[in-house]
Amino acid sequence: MPRNYRQRPEPPPDSNGSLESDSGTLYPTPSVASASVDKFPESKAANTALPKNDQSRRNTDPECITQFLQNAYVDLYLQSIPGKGRGLRTKAPIAAGSGAATVGDSLLRYNNVPNASVFDIAPGAPHILPTWGRALHRLISNPAQHASMMHAAQTMPEFDASKVPLDEVQQYGQVVALTQSLLPNHQQLPPRQLFTMAAKLRINSFGWADAEQVPFGCSFLPGLALLNHDCNPNCAVVFEQRKAHLRALQPVEAGAELTISYIDLTLPQPWRQQELHSIYQFRCACSVCSNPQLATELQKHAFRCAQKDCTGTVPIALSEANLLSSEMTAREVCLDCGTQLNLASQGLQHQLRKAYTDLRAAHDLQFKDVEQARIKAQHVSEQLRRFVWPTHHLQVDATQLWQTTMLLLLNGSTPPIQAAQLALQLCHHMGQVLPPSSPILAVQHYTAAKLILATRTTLTADERLKVTKAMRFVQLTQGINSPLYTSLEDDLRACAMELP
Repeated sequence: MPRNYRQRPEPPPDSNGSLESDSGTLYPTPSVASASVDKFPESKAANTALPKNDQSRRNTDPECITQFLQNAYVDLYLQSIPGKGRGLRTKAPIAAGSGAATVGDSLLRYNNVPNASVFDIAPGAPHILPTWGRALHRLISNPAQHASMMHAAQTMPEFDASKVPLDEVQQYGQVVALTQSLLPNHQQLPPRQLFTMAAKLRINSFGWADAEQVPFGCSFLPGLALLNHDCNPNCAVVFEQRKAHLRALQPVEAGAELTISYIDLTLPQPWRQQELHSIYQFRCACSVCSNPQLATELQKHAFRCAQKDCTGTVPIALSEANLLSSEMTAREVCLDCGTQLNLASQGLQHQLRKAYTDLRAAHDLQFKDVEQARIKAQHVSEQLRRFVWPTHHLQVDATQLWQTTMLLLLNGSTPPIQAAQLALQLCHHMGQVLPPSSPILAVQHYTAAKLILATRTTLTADERLKVTKAMRFVQLTQGINSPLYTSLEDDLRACAMELP
């Protein structure tokens, strides 16, 4: 399962290594859009008015953004949000599970090189761009075809390189140099202009994912890029083939801002802030980040108490830099018994750092040697289990990778019942740290349900509850016409079970 689906991580290769062609109409007609995911209402009339404070933008916003607002299924409008810049609000209430908008994408790219990065290229090797770099090249090399997109990229807020870490600036620079080398002379742009466009494109792009939230490409969707981030979002962008759907995950009141998550929400606050600042140039001040003592937040970095008979937790918040530091001196006390846990003096410093580096190595292996990646991920998960709680973000990551590689080997050495047990454990542990309407959590419940159905011809009452729960999750986040929902329906019919 991916750690997140907005422009991270680089996707696996497609079956033939080809680059996808244009997807055609950028914004589907209401009749086309209403046939996908759910039966959405028809789009509103083209002359829908914006609130007075945004009337001036009617003639200055790029055509693709104006079209997005006009074709949305509910009345959306742009407004300045304190501390965030512009954002999207709704003029009418939106029910949980309802669609707000559907868009297509003309910058889709399949990545035919796993984890492609300019840093991995030796001198003389083929020119390889990361996925968002390919989208940039396509945008510039077809200016007439993508005129509206180009305008949208140029009119987005200015990019401030001084706020970006040096390693990110270096990556932008290398992508710019490589992109420039692939363009003919008549399409060359000044390096500074190309650098700015590259940064804007990456910041405002989405990783294109399949129904199970596995990323395989990059998309530039100016309308959806107006959505601001929140660590407890009320909406999500989900994908169905070449369409991206904006869906409400919880009831949204009239006048409320629509938000999505840009990053993996199983990460604790220090890691989320680091990623948001590094890529998107801001620090989150949402209600979750402003209250690090929330139970869901504490569990994301919960260690086991050193007292033998104590079942309490010791929350120790470490950033990635702290984790890799040779002088990790973090110490906290158990929330139950008050016993102090010192990572350095109690020998956990080395074990934690080794588990993290082994986990990164396992992620790198998954596209090269699935069996070895599974073995390494399982080993890391079992090692971490000795001193962190199952909800700890590293444990969740390791177990997710273990599950992913196990599923790839399902027809080989892995019995379905073993995979089902692991999937159910992940459902429970991810449910303790993620918002209840999280699309990633819905996919996890779907995975567990599919494995249960694969091991049974008849279901127990408990198994039936688990399957129907998965269907409710999928219905909320993706809709009853989504491939995941219909797949569960088909499996239930095969078990002669009454549909919920």
